[in-house]
Amino acid sequence: MIIQTTKKLQIFLGTNGIGLPSFAKPFACWHGNLLNINRRKAILLTHNMSRYSLLIYSVTKKDLVTLDKIIVQRLKEQLIYDEFSIAQIKFILKHSETFSYFKSSDRSVTGSMIEMAAISQMMIEQDVADPKTISSKLNDMFKKVDGNYVIPKEKLKTLSNKELYE
Repeated sequence: MIIQTTKKLQIFLGTNGIGLPSFAKPFACWHGNLLNINRRKAILLTHNMSRYSLLIYSVTKKDLVTLDKIIVQRLKEQLIYDEFSIAQIKFILKHSETFSYFKSSDRSVTGSMIEMAAISQMMIEQDVADPKTISSKLNDMFKKVDGNYVIPKEKLKTLSNKELYE
């Protein structure tokens, strides 16, 4: 998994802000942002190509040692919750085995993330749902990707099927 981080997340993770190499596989690229919600830290990850998002709430500095495992486990739970097929889940998780961090480079993804962060914060503050339900709701809302409006969950399913059978 290639995570392109915002400045706040870079500082939290202690990574440097080098640019994404041109040979990076687009399907493995995600953007990450650090949010402060109810005085707790949360990480919002958004898949670049589909805008599929994952909210990881209540992250502490102690969690940084095993953050890659936390992200993969949370991603797996979310994919199951969102009813991805076993083949799709395995394919997506295969692209999430190793982690690399680079600086954010796509303003359209970060723009979508700002909107999703506000929605996530509102839902948590109003005690509407848990992070899994919030992520699922975010993934069922229309997002603009490359000039077209898509539903992130359906877009990621389509992309994973296309990549899986090519």
